Amino acid sequence: MDAEYEKFIREHGKPLFGYALRWHNGDKQRSEDAFQEFVIKFYRYWNSTESREIAYAYRTLDSVCVDLHRKDKRARENKPLGPDEEEIKDGRTEAQYEQVESEPDAALNAAVNQLDYPLRRVIFMTYWQKLNPRDIEQLFGISSKQVSRDLYRALQKLRSMLLENPIYLESRRRGR
Repeated sequence: MDAEYEKFIREHGKPLFGYALRWHNGDKQRSEDAFQEFVIKFYRYWNSTESREIAYAYRTLDSVCVDLHRKDKRARENKPLGPDEEEIKDGRTEAQYEQVESEPDAALNAAVNQLDYPLRRVIFMTYWQKLNPRDIEQLFGISSKQVSRDLYRALQKLRSMLLENPIYLESRRRGR
């Protein structure tokens, strides 16, 4: 393996894995799968001029995470409920409902995961990776104005989703 490639992965691997972990809502196994797939895919194109940039690495990882997310979603849609699971009106099972409603942070994570891909990506990069719109512009090749618009729309949608969640509202009243 190329020494420069190994150095690049050592230097940037931790924040890249953190991005995958955030994408998969803390599911370490799924994040490891995504990161391994990213490492293989990224290595294939390592010798092209564009690939040695961190922006290309994030775009590659982002595309791997989107693909895995779509595969998971298709698998969930085709999977029948277990014998002790009952579907609730919004499409979640009782266990999923209890898990999401058990604490405000879980409700926020669930709301973020319901956002469309571009909005979710901007939330991840802004709040979990601590990047500003200019950095995100460089990483994903979209204008900083578009990043700001997406961030605004994402926050509006999150606010409305959370205001519809009675558990989240109750915890806010109690000051949690």
